[in-house]
Amino acid sequence: MEPGSETVSCELSIIIPVYNAEKYISRCVMSVINLRRPVLEVILVDDGSDDGSGRLCDVFADKYENIRAFHKPNGGVVSARNFGLHAANGKYVTFMDADDWIRAAFLTEAVEQLEAGRGIDIAAGCMRRVLGDGREKSIFPKEQEACIFSGEDAREALFKREYFGWELCGKVYRKTLFDGWKADENIRICEDLDASWELFKRADKIVYQPMPFYYYFWNETSVTSEYHYLDAKSYLVFERILYAGEGVSSYIKEALTDHYIKSLVNLIRESFYQKRETEEIETYQRKLHKICSAAKESCGQDVMAMCSGYQETLGYLDAFRTYIGKRFQEIYEGHKRVYYWGTGAVADYVSRIASSMGFDCSGYIVSEGELRKTGYQGKKVLYLSDGEVERTDAIILLVKRESQEVLSKNLQSRGYQTVFGIDTMGVV
Repeated sequence: MEPGSETVSCELSIIIPVYNAEKYISRCVMSVINLRRPVLEVILVDDGSDDGSGRLCDVFADKYENIRAFHKPNGGVVSARNFGLHAANGKYVTFMDADDWIRAAFLTEAVEQLEAGRGIDIAAGCMRRVLGDGREKSIFPKEQEACIFSGEDAREALFKREYFGWELCGKVYRKTLFDGWKADENIRICEDLDASWELFKRADKIVYQPMPFYYYFWNETSVTSEYHYLDAKSYLVFERILYAGEGVSSYIKEALTDHYIKSLVNLIRESFYQKRETEEIETYQRKLHKICSAAKESCGQDVMAMCSGYQETLGYLDAFRTYIGKRFQEIYEGHKRVYYWGTGAVADYVSRIASSMGFDCSGYIVSEGELRKTGYQGKKVLYLSDGEVERTDAIILLVKRESQEVLSKNLQSRGYQTVFGIDTMGVV
């Protein structure tokens, strides 16, 4: 079905992007479907799911006349929301994630606030974080007294995060706020703040109601180190707002600068831990120095105090690279045919540093029982039993420090006397 191909008379459109949410989509939909006021439609946008989510969307659409299901190639949550907005027929809209659920009574109260003729364009409540095991963790923002904000006060409240979160979910919007504007689908990290900032600029008034109604499902096991790296890249949104100029008060500028600096510091640290390329890290360093200089001049902020750990991280990185350079120089001075042991995280990071310094290995060695890759970093991956390894001059152990001693003794007992370990310095 194409968006806009079916017209339904309703007050509120609930837009739910769906991607591989087969386990949760029923809970989400059933939390709203029986609401009688306001008259609503539910728009399910299957964003290229490869589980059974798309089929479930169709099942709901066949069963309930006020549910519409759409299917599109995967483009991310912003793309799915834009698609849903184009299809929406409601006077008001709200957004849900497919693994969350709501207390539907809030929607009734929110629409009443928007209909009251007081110029309110956004109605917001609280969100309650729920862990994967069902425990309710916290309410955010914290419950405050009901309040109406407008103009600059509303935008500043967005960054104080006392009344409003950056999340696009948990609020009901007058649909005309989206006229002539489309969320940037290239923004994949901190995309909610990017959209919320624009909507808060466009809104006349925003009401906060101290009611925890949106239940945000937080699966702790899904938070990985890669997530932390991506999350740190939220600096792109802070940068975008900070340099836009429009609607940025002195308070917002200072708050944004604080977030921007901390985000860049975290990004440098995570890039370091995630073994990103040196050129990438240097780009973030230049951005950080630029904003630090600007903040010191315009805000008088003690910016280096704001990014405590920055110098320590950079110093740590430089010290580790210096150590690798010296250690490998010592080894390579007396040995020409050098193999690296391991193809894991340590080998990945250290070999890249060594390569950038001009050190080249003859190949990689792994344990006999380990699944052998066909190639690694452009080199062969071998077992000790392979005849080629017998001609090695030296083996450098690129594995965790705690594994090196046992491995070294084992290799020496098998006749490999020139075995070298390295101090990973807790980096990997």
